[in-house]
Amino acid sequence: MIPLLVGLMGLAFVSTAGMFVNAIDSQPWFAGGTARLTTVAIVTYRVLAVAAISFTFAGIVVSISQRWVGFAITNLIVLAFVLLASFVFMVPQYQAPTQHHPLPSNYVPCYSGSNNCPGG
Repeated sequence: MIPLLVGLMGLAFVSTAGMFVNAIDSQPWFAGGTARLTTVAIVTYRVLAVAAISFTFAGIVVSISQRWVGFAITNLIVLAFVLLASFVFMVPQYQAPTQHHPLPSNYVPCYSGSNNCPGG
């Protein structure tokens, strides 16, 4: 049973490391100034975050069912670490920038009180 608990904690740490790598890969300051925020990066983050939290909860359930207080406390600490890491390594979900439409060359701005607005 101990190898199972150690394996679950190891999988939680590997998933958390995967979140770190995914977050670094999608940041513009590491990607040469251009953000590589894709749907794949967002889905990868979500899958890794759910996996890390699930492995940690599984470790808590197994350690409590076996009445191993030390492993339960350790897994609670790991859970706090995983939750913190899932917020820190979150991949931002930017919206696509809106397209800029140039104004016509004959455009004249209309200011309040100027009396030269179209239609009055």
